[in-house]
Amino acid sequence: MTDVTLLRDLSPGALVSWRAHDSLDLTCVEGVVWVTQVGDGADYVLERGQRRVFPANVHTVLQALSPAEVRVCSPACSGAPQPVAA
Repeated sequence: MTDVTLLRDLSPGALVSWRAHDSLDLTCVEGVVWVTQVGDGADYVLERGQRRVFPANVHTVLQALSPAEVRVCSPACSGAPQPVAA
């Protein structure tokens, strides 16, 4: 069984920071979030229904740009993007 974490009720401006030992599959379930990683010159904005896999062992920072909810799991737990309820 693979762990899935939901970051719920993120207020605009809320920050979450981590360094995962495995790559992470982030899906924006609601709202808009900004994600950046140390050493990656790009920043990523995920809107409702969008997902991206981020590599392991890199310091990652996520900030809610609006009220948001984010689903976090290893890529193996999702396979394909999960549908987001309307």
